[in-house]
Amino acid sequence: MTRFKESAYTTMRSALTSSYHDSEAEAKMARAEALFNNGDFRTAQDVFADVADNTYNPVLLAEKARYLEAECLRK
Repeated sequence: MTRFKESAYTTMRSALTSSYHDSEAEAKMARAEALFNNGDFRTAQDVFADVADNTYNPVLLAEKARYLEAECLRK
């Protein structure tokens, strides 16, 4: 029963969200941070949002991306 519940959860989650296993998440964060440091806040915000919205990314990475996305909006 537990395997069935996990399988159903995984199937529904992938059908209802646009999240995916992103092997490039760390590289995207590095690129976005470089854009942020260069003052290109609009482009950096889009990349940070992409990383933060993906629920398959590690939690700490997503939280950092969400914070930096907010900083881009503030600036």
